[in-house]
Parts: sequence; C-alpha cells; structure tokens
Amino acid sequence: MEAVVAQISKRCQEMVEQDDRFGAGKKFVKFAIDPAKSGVDQFASAAIFGNIEFEHETSNSNENGTTTSVPVVIKTEPPIPKLREFFNSHLQFSNEILFYSQLLPFLNTFLVEDESQFVNFLKGGTSDPVLLSYVIMENASKEGFRLSKSKQLLSLDHILITVNKLGRFHALSYIAKHQNRTQFDSLTAQIKETSWTDTRLETGLGDSDLICAVTRATRKFDNSEAKHIVDGEKYQNKVNKMKEMIFECPTRFMRQITTPKEPMAVLCHGDFCRNNVLFKYSEQTTDVTETSSPIDVLFFDLATIRYSSPVIDLSFFIYLNSNPEIRLHWNQILQSYHDGLRTSVEAFADKNNINVIEGKSNFTSSSDGIFLPSLEDVHQEFVYHAIYGFMLCSFFLPVMMVDNPSEVFSEEGGEFWNVPEEVRHKVQSTMAGEEGTKALNHLVQHLVDMGFV
Repeated sequence: MEAVVAQISKRCQEMVEQDDRFGAGKKFVKFAIDPAKSGVDQFASAAIFGNIEFEHETSNSNENGTTTSVPVVIKTEPPIPKLREFFNSHLQFSNEILFYSQLLPFLNTFLVEDESQFVNFLKGGTSDPVLLSYVIMENASKEGFRLSKSKQLLSLDHILITVNKLGRFHALSYIAKHQNRTQFDSLTAQIKETSWTDTRLETGLGDSDLICAVTRATRKFDNSEAKHIVDGEKYQNKVNKMKEMIFECPTRFMRQITTPKEPMAVLCHGDFCRNNVLFKYSEQTTDVTETSSPIDVLFFDLATIRYSSPVIDLSFFIYLNSNPEIRLHWNQILQSYHDGLRTSVEAFADKNNINVIEGKSNFTSSSDGIFLPSLEDVHQEFVYHAIYGFMLCSFFLPVMMVDNPSEVFSEEGGEFWNVPEEVRHKVQSTMAGEEGTKALNHLVQHLVDMGFV
C-alpha cells in the first residue's frame, strides 16, 4: 500500500504543478489518505479517498502564501490479476479516460447552459508502472453530493430527477450527430468493448452465470409452474421465446441487443445505476434520510460507455433501482426522461436557429434538423431492448439486496471470481432468498405485461 500511495502522490504532484486549473505559481505539498472514507458499492475497481494540498505563490499581502486542500477520489485497477482480467480493467480505464478527456469536452460544446452532469475529472493514465491504470476525480462531497441513503431501492423523486438528467445527457448525442457527425463517429469508434468481447464469445466466459440468473428469474413461468398464474400460458409462451433467444449464446445476444440502430442510438453511460449516481439534497448531509428528495445529481464511473440504444441505460437503472409500486409510475418516469431530452435539444436549436425534427416517422438520414425522439419513440424503444436491463438485473438485483454479498461467497470458501462454477451458481440461485426471487419475478412480469418481449 505504501508504494501505491507514494505513486499517487507523485501523480498528484505532476498534476498540480503542470495543470493550469490549479492556478499559477503553485507548489505541491502532499497527498494524504482520508482514513475516514473508503470505496463502497463498486465492483470493478478500487477507490482511495484523500486530499491534495498545495501552496500558492506568495504576494505582498500574503507573505507565506496560501494552502489549498482539494478532496479527491483515486480509482485504480483491482489489485487481484484475475479480477483485472475478468473485468477487462485496462480497457475500462481506457474508455473512462477517453470519455473525460475527449468525448465529454466535445459533447459539452453543445450545452446551452454551463450545467455540470459529471464529477470533475482531474487526471488519468493507463500505463503507470505501479498503479497500472488510474483516474483522479475531484470528490464531489465537498459540494454536498453523496450516494443515496438506500443502497438499492430509490424513491420516485430520485428516479425522476435522475432520468431527467440522463435525458439531457443523451440529447447531446442527437445534437452532436447533426452538428459534427464526423467527429462524433470518430470519437465513439474509439470506445472499447469491455463486456461482450470476442474472447467471451469464443470461450463462453460468463454465459453460464447469465443462464443461471435468468433461469432463477423465469422459473415461476416454466411449464409446471405457469398453470398457477393468471394468464399463465401467455407468460409461459413469451418467457420461453425470450429464453430461446438468450440461452443459445448469452454473449452473442447481448452484443446483438447493444448494436446501435439509427436514429435512436446515443452515447450511453453503460453502467447506469444508483451506485454511479451522486445526489445533492437541500438538507445537511447528516440529516439526509431515505425519504429526502434530491435537488441535483452527478454521474460518474464511465468505464463501460457504449454507443447504443438509450434503453441500455434506462432499463438497467429503472429495473435495478425500483420496485413494482414505483413502476406503476412508468409513464411519468419516461415523461421526465423525455422532458430532459426536449429541454437540451430545443435550447440548443433555439439558440442556433436550427430545426428540430421530432419523431422517427418524420426523420430520415437526409433531414435538415436535429432529431428528437418522440415520447412514443422512447416507449417503443423498450421493446426488445429492455431485456438488456433485465438480464443484468437478473444477476445484480439480488446482490444489491443483501448487506454484504462478499460474505455470502466467503461462507462458501472464496469470492465470486474464484469459487467453482457449481458453488457460484448455488449462491446465485439463493442470493437474497425468496425476496430476491420475487423481485426478479416482478421484472419478468413487467417485461411481458408491457409487451417488451
């Protein structure tokens, strides 16, 4: 750990002394770990919290100079080689640095208001001799941002403000494709596939885990069980067709479902869920409860960005962080998302006197204007694409419902990445118990009831 901290300190010193954002004439003092904080709810990386201290140049009015402390979060690759290989960590960090250093600055040129949507990126690298890959971010807690109190289930207020902000982000892709399609395509072409890779397609790595997770979620609707459900035959037929598509080759299916289709495709966060969203509240941080309503949000952890359907982000977020009662407000949730889309697209179009063409039925590749999906387009995009969010949730939802999932695997003699397949599947099939199974059943019912499969 000492070597890691020393290397972080070195990188922080380079950043402070070379980056104009820290002002002129500054002198690095130290990097100090904050022992009161540690990374939480992140699966594919390690996080170190600390403070960078530096001095500004002296002046007549300030003979000794002034010292500034900047709270930061340093994200590094997992220390365990097998984990780095499993998560394709090097490629994930490459994507995140691409996003913050090139994609986001490009997209932000189309913002009408100087509105922050992401945590402040300071520095990153992918070839460090000690850290391997790393990202240094400003710790947004100093601005009052924090993770939600609830680990899995979010209130309707949390979901509405989050999808609205997501809509504003997705809108920048529609604007960019109209304003500078060449640069947009050039940048998105540099994104690396980290999940559904050629290697996994060839080896089948992870396929059995997805099949196990989906099997648990759909068992209630199998032939022997469906007869006990109202309209059981309808569910049985739909679920069987869905499983046929998935089980032949889950990795290939996920590659197909994430293939971008115009004109709806956008730059997606790629891992859009509560774990990667910070909320700001009107209350003091110490007074925040699960019922507190957020007034702002910030997104972070852009390691698995992809150019794909907007429902890749929407379905995972809504399915992972809501329950059946919240999903009764489905139309309101998608309206809030669409309001975000419309706000950003129309603000840019009005300022620059550009046409807005709303609706897929009114838009062609030769249309002279910015494409804006209609609300109906957003609803229809969930058909087929919503299965993506369901499949991820079939694995992650039960994990998020227990206090310490690593302890569950530890009881079986290891971690999820190093226990035998049969042990891993046993844990997967029982994680969060009956409540976990019911939560997954509700997702399947929602897919069928909404006509998404």
